[in-house]
Amino acid sequence: MGDYKFHKIKDAIRPINCNNQKVNIIAVIADLSPPQRTRGTDCICKLKIIDESYEFRIPVHLFAQRIDDFPLASSVGDIIHLSRVKMEIHDGDAYAVFNKRFSSFALYDGKDGENFHPYKVSVRFHAREHGVKIIAGLRKWLASSEVIDEPDFLLLREITQVGGVNLACKVLHICKTTSGEWMVFLWDGTDAPPISINKSLEDEMHYPLPLNFEPLPSSRDVLSTFPTAGTILRMRLDVNCITDILQLLKIGQWVKLFMYYAKCMKDYVWCVHICFKDPRYAK
Repeated sequence: MGDYKFHKIKDAIRPINCNNQKVNIIAVIADLSPPQRTRGTDCICKLKIIDESYEFRIPVHLFAQRIDDFPLASSVGDIIHLSRVKMEIHDGDAYAVFNKRFSSFALYDGKDGENFHPYKVSVRFHAREHGVKIIAGLRKWLASSEVIDEPDFLLLREITQVGGVNLACKVLHICKTTSGEWMVFLWDGTDAPPISINKSLEDEMHYPLPLNFEPLPSSRDVLSTFPTAGTILRMRLDVNCITDILQLLKIGQWVKLFMYYAKCMKDYVWCVHICFKDPRYAK
């Protein structure tokens, strides 16, 4: 154990280390993408990491059998300890590969503080005493620099037009509609802006607008658990990402949703749509 060595990113990407050599890195998570299934039996998750030694972000490709086995960080800017990851080069660019058979990880809060206990670890992870100094140094570096782009999050009351939005909401309910579509109900305590309805009173009398666009409304037992104030936003799941996203979303949990497509459905209710073309997710 005495020969366990940490590498700065600038040293890890040197050609001598990029010939399938295993390295240990503690760095800041600068970007993360949602896990996806490979063509085989594994899942893949991609991160980008950075530290004070190198100005560019380095990709990390992680493979695991279950989505819960990935380092799903609470936020961009948190710190990850990667142990025994392989460095490789593709088209001249270096990247790290996390192998489920021998690699391990730990996640730490990126905010400056005295808590050096990881909030998530993999099964093979062993903490190293000299890693505390590196984590403390990265936290100070983060606090004094602007290397992490903090995204702007909108409240539901601030959604004014169709397009990509970043939201931070609480998951209230998840269900499957009678049409076979999965629906997630989100809430942040604010009211979405009212929608102008271009419909005559006579039409409304004969064809009233429903309060929901799913074929059947939620049951009374479900509705009674919803907050009495604030808009309940519906999120529709694309068929190509249902399995992966449902494993990430937990009822009662607050989530950050990056670049989700918000639009007004059928001219009377706001909804967001999720697919794997461009969105990212962070717990």
